[in-house]
Amino acid sequence: MSLVMRFLLLWLGLVAFSSFSVAQDLSDAVPVNDCSEYNVVLNGARLDVYPSDGDYSDTDAINCALASAKKQQIKTVRLTKGRYEISANETGTTGVDITGYEGTLEGAGREKTILSIPGGDFDCATAKPRPIIFRGGNVTLRYMGIVSGDLCLDGSDTGAARQEMGASRPSRNISAPDAPRSHKTEAEDYLETYTLVSFSQTDCNKRTHFANVDRVDLENFASPEYYTTGVSFFGTVDGSCEE
Repeated sequence: MSLVMRFLLLWLGLVAFSSFSVAQDLSDAVPVNDCSEYNVVLNGARLDVYPSDGDYSDTDAINCALASAKKQQIKTVRLTKGRYEISANETGTTGVDITGYEGTLEGAGREKTILSIPGGDFDCATAKPRPIIFRGGNVTLRYMGIVSGDLCLDGSDTGAARQEMGASRPSRNISAPDAPRSHKTEAEDYLETYTLVSFSQTDCNKRTHFANVDRVDLENFASPEYYTTGVSFFGTVDGSCEE
């Protein structure tokens, strides 16, 4: 065997060993809990989030767990048994919000893990609120119940909602005497003011979206004139793509 051939084989061997070492280092990385929230706990190769039981919003804890899982390639974030309160962010448009996560957000069961979105702090005048949104990635949402009420701030449910739905959207007939009413006028009836769970892309060039919703109960206690979407898959949140 020539000297050149021996050198080439040695070089290929070093490259292969180096690639294997890097891959092994990544796969052998020990997960850590880098969330400051006390109710996020590392459980083996999984992050568990415990509910605050109504003491305060659980949104930050869930978002932190998802962001940490994304960074460390942890495949499962589990919401244990209990009731979790989801509130709006600073802009009033989203609550649980993660970009690029590839993994599973799961509960302990449809009647055991409940995500409660009582509302009242989402600003429907600036954009359609999306209390739970996964942007890009490949997410499975499973084994939980989601309960919502009237999410919009009083007086904020006319702007972006009507613009997105279009003025020609037909009104529902709610003239029956026993039909409950809210603060909205007849002209504003039957508006799609928010979507509970949204899956979107990060840019318009990505035409295929991977997501899975498995054994999730949706229950909406909003006023009857609200037209609410349970789960939606669409282009991008900024409206640069077709929904």
